[in-house]
Amino acid sequence: MFDDWLGGMYASPNLQGTRSGLPMAAAWAVMQYLGVDGYKALVDTTLANADDMRAGITKIDGLRVLGDPTFHLMAIASDTAADGPIDVFALADALDRRGWHLDRQGPPDSLHATVSNSNVGVIGEFLEAVRASADEVRGSTTEDRSTNYATME
Repeated sequence: MFDDWLGGMYASPNLQGTRSGLPMAAAWAVMQYLGVDGYKALVDTTLANADDMRAGITKIDGLRVLGDPTFHLMAIASDTAADGPIDVFALADALDRRGWHLDRQGPPDSLHATVSNSNVGVIGEFLEAVRASADEVRGSTTEDRSTNYATME
């Protein structure tokens, strides 16, 4: 366990960290099954979903996407210039109650999101949960300022 980095405590279930042999063997097998064209199709779909997610987040008052990401990773943060900025850690709590789990990180306080091909068809549902959660927590804060980026709870 290493707990002195910006993402907070990072825990892994084994000594090999996040790079054990099984995921690599599974990746090799999937690539053999999909082929290059199949993999490219999955990437295109994933990137389109990430674009939709970024666009949807930017339409929610009080939230912003950090930087200008163009791929499948993003960090959602409070838009401090908005009339009603959102405490993103309170947002994470509300999303968690709705079954959506995002890692907390900082500084600045933000929620880490990785879009994958398994998110196809649920980006709209996720964005609705974000909107509802933002409305629920707008104007409130959470005392829990802990961050996490882990494979274990």
